[in-house]
Amino acid sequence: MGSGLYDGYDQRETFRQAAFYLNRILKGGEPGALPGVQSPMKVVLFINLGTAKALGIAVPLGLMLHADAARCSALDGCGAGAR
Repeated sequence: MGSGLYDGYDQRETFRQAAFYLNRILKGGEPGALPGVQSPMKVVLFINLGTAKALGIAVPLGLMLHADAARCSALDGCGAGAR
């Protein structure tokens, strides 16, 4: 069991921004001349349905529809054959 909800930055977007800066520096750009580091533009919402079930929390359908990902597995007690 882990966190029920995760609201945070999209790691892919963060790595993409880091690669942009690294590429510019490796091509001879001056680090001080690069644009300032920006906060990631995309925020993600992840719901762990197994944790919610274990805690007896019903996740509203509207919240699940807005989530970027929702996960539930047999290990969480809500996969195939779970009661």
